[in-house]
Amino acid sequence: GIEVGFWNSIGYLSQAVGLETTPASTSAFVCSLAVVVVPILDYLSGKKLLTRQTIGALFAVAGVGFLELDGFSASGVADMASGGPVLSSGDLFTLVQPLAFGIGFWRMEHYMRKFPTGAMKMTGSQLSTVAVSSIACFLATSGLGELPELSQFMQWM
Repeated sequence: GIEVGFWNSIGYLSQAVGLETTPASTSAFVCSLAVVVVPILDYLSGKKLLTRQTIGALFAVAGVGFLELDGFSASGVADMASGGPVLSSGDLFTLVQPLAFGIGFWRMEHYMRKFPTGAMKMTGSQLSTVAVSSIACFLATSGLGELPELSQFMQWM
């Protein structure tokens, strides 16, 4: 569960950083690419892909491409033609999340086959790993001086 929690932590943290400059709607759509990562990993590990899996993956990647590159709009083509950046740093962090979540899903499938009765233990260790890594990231980037007041925290809830 710790390994899967590690991959989930990378996914959540890259999502948080990406959301600083990428719209939430774009981030959510890109995150859906995690469903493409799992069959790719299956294929790389020697499993055969069904035709419908391949077609679905291609459509998902094409959809994200249209979203990220603004389809075939003149501004998107002009940016590419002028050599200007098409993807922001937030977009690049956003692209990490489907990879990390996809690897986490793929590894979870492996561990659930190996330990079919260990779902609760796996979940607990995943959540603990995500919590510890999130706190560590907060402390590394903000420190204790930026802890919210209890009243502010309660307003968020």
